Amino acid sequence: MKPKGKKILAIVVIAAAVLLAAVGVVYLPDTLVVKITLSGAAGKTMPKLPALAIPTLISGGFALNYLLDKKTDGGSDKSLWTSLVGILIFIIMFLVNSGAMGA
Repeated sequence: MKPKGKKILAIVVIAAAVLLAAVGVVYLPDTLVVKITLSGAAGKTMPKLPALAIPTLISGGFALNYLLDKKTDGGSDKSLWTSLVGILIFIIMFLVNSGAMGA
């Protein structure tokens, strides 16, 4: 992928993180499961806003780091890949807390 395409992807990741956080504030319950035990029970819960802030900051922060880094023109894409991990965390959080993965 060309550097211009990667920069567009970083901007899309930031927008997606903000959009997913906003949808989460409206859609998800007030207490979110953030850790599941081996038996499938809720291991640890957190209030909604801090739980949603974590993947938002991961995605947004690393995507911004990619955009502001002067060495990204053909250089390392680690920040961009890490920002996508934040989006994956959002997807898992929505699946677990919406009841899609179990009763």
